Amino acid sequence: MGHNVGYKFISNKTGSETAMLRAAGAISAQIIEHLSPHVEPGVTIKQLNKSAHDLIPKSTAKISPATTPASPSPTDEIDFNDEATDIPLRKGTVFGTDVSIKKEGWCGDTARQWVVEDDTSSEARWFLAAVYQAMCLGISLVRPGVKVQEMAETVQTYV
Repeated sequence: MGHNVGYKFISNKTGSETAMLRAAGAISAQIIEHLSPHVEPGVTIKQLNKSAHDLIPKSTAKISPATTPASPSPTDEIDFNDEATDIPLRKGTVFGTDVSIKKEGWCGDTARQWVVEDDTSSEARWFLAAVYQAMCLGISLVRPGVKVQEMAETVQTYV
């Protein structure tokens, strides 16, 4: 695959560990859901970034200082992986973000792509469809006993 990911070091999780992963993932998903109606022409990534950070309850999630120069405190951690610029989004722009949070030591990570005003080129739509299909393929492979490496290789082959 060409990636140096230590899939063999990913352990099976207990029921309580799975619950903590789900709780962290739910926070990331809530942030994405909150951002969706705000992804429109004229809005800047800096505004979206601030909106995402304002959602994080300081007592339950952490904001990563590595990607957010103005993070509220060293105990809060969210990774909003887009350069926070004042350049406004335009109609037809394909905009994507990755939101990663940490809750009680457990990571929640999700990503989303939007087409601003739902108007873009056929090539961009084809690319987004292919990425979505690859994600669905990966999800369809998740079940007990299937190794992450096998899932990753299957998706990589598809792409």
